[in-house]
Amino acid sequence: MAKFKSFINELSPLSTDFNPFDNSFARALGINPDGTLMKFKRKTHKCPKCGENSAYYKEEHPDTDMNCMVEKCPCGYEKEM
Repeated sequence: MAKFKSFINELSPLSTDFNPFDNSFARALGINPDGTLMKFKRKTHKCPKCGENSAYYKEEHPDTDMNCMVEKCPCGYEKEM
């Protein structure tokens, strides 16, 4: 990512106040203002098996058109939706 940031800075040597990472487009792509990738936290909910707040939904076959969602938990709980 540092190479990309230096490349962008080479493209705009005349405009010193231009920062491509300090806008909503870069944030939408998941890039912080310092040029590093953002860390995303997965939404979780209460697991029916263990009771912990660690269950999440995941698409089982994302590259196909099967639309199969699965509720998963690290305790081993799995349920197809």
